[in-house]
Amino acid sequence: MMYNLKFVSLSPSFLAFSFLLLFLTLFSFTSTITYAETNSSQLIISNEINREINLGEMGRLTLTDSYFITSNVANLREITIRLPQDAYQVSAHDPLGSLTVALEDNNATITLRIILQEGESGRFTLTYALPWENYIDQYGWSDFNFTFTFYESFNWTIKELAVSVVLPEGAEFISSSVTPNDIHKSVFQETVSYYHYNFTLFDSQSFLITYDYIIFWASFRPTLWMGILVVIVYAIALLRHSPKPSLTFIPLSSDVIRRFVAAYEDKTKTLFELKSMEQSVRKGSLPRRRYRVRRKTLEGRLSGITNVLTDLQNEIREVGPRYADVMGRIEVVETELEGVEEDIRRVETRYRRRELSSEAYRKLLEEYRRRRERTETTLNGLLIRLQEEVR
Repeated sequence: MMYNLKFVSLSPSFLAFSFLLLFLTLFSFTSTITYAETNSSQLIISNEINREINLGEMGRLTLTDSYFITSNVANLREITIRLPQDAYQVSAHDPLGSLTVALEDNNATITLRIILQEGESGRFTLTYALPWENYIDQYGWSDFNFTFTFYESFNWTIKELAVSVVLPEGAEFISSSVTPNDIHKSVFQETVSYYHYNFTLFDSQSFLITYDYIIFWASFRPTLWMGILVVIVYAIALLRHSPKPSLTFIPLSSDVIRRFVAAYEDKTKTLFELKSMEQSVRKGSLPRRRYRVRRKTLEGRLSGITNVLTDLQNEIREVGPRYADVMGRIEVVETELEGVEEDIRRVETRYRRRELSSEAYRKLLEEYRRRRERTETTLNGLLIRLQEEVR
């Protein structure tokens, strides 16, 4: 049997049309997949993100990102956030304590303490360190450039984004590639801040800060304190006509710090439980008699915790002025937090009495909650700093 084969030649125009049709089909398919993936990842509404970048001393670059989110789905338990390249020492916490963090390929998956239902909101803070040499360049003895981005790759809209860069103690701000919204100057330190609203992936950009910093400044404070101490001791010795007394330093036990932090976490949890019970009574889901019994027990526990914290604070203060300063700052932040809580209660009472409109109530409540979040972040930062002192 013989077959008669014929080869048909295709015209160049037919081939071009075929390749164009194939390209458009593949492009349409790829675009559809990308769009579907983007929509499926919209699990949260990012209400507010506060990022604090602390340049610290030479070789120390730490970031603290505080999130206020609202769930877009039911049963939200885990949130995955992409970190900058080479991030390490990653940890997370909420107002009640530490949270579990799983790391994989620069992605940090945080397990929330409470499962969020659709429309419910939550807060947590992510802390990590970055390699100094990857982001900071030094020119000469005192010129430094810090290059970073306002926020890493993401696919949601951030309603309010605040980025603060805390320069090293003794550093002087020179310039920024993006005009800052605020430059706060204290006695020894400057903070450069940027604020963005309805921030999207298209707004994300890198910025460069130039500052002047003398590398020997890190030894300035200890030398200054030691000089003042020597002068005081010498003056006392002259007045009393006695030999200069020898200085003794009390070592700070890591066990004291651990007990202090643990007691503080117990205090926070107890206050949170009291607040939750008050809300339950107001809603009618908890009988008042049971509430009074439980409240008496919790107030007794809170009184005992407060006594323990007072004793530990006094013990830590005796170690030296550095730790006494930390204890003093914690007391100031506590007072601010109590004031904010009182303001929230006052606004809620006025709203129940119909002295405030719904719009005014919502705005005031949002402002007070934002102040509370900033205060809690400051308090958690002081506790973390205290823990790092004994590591």
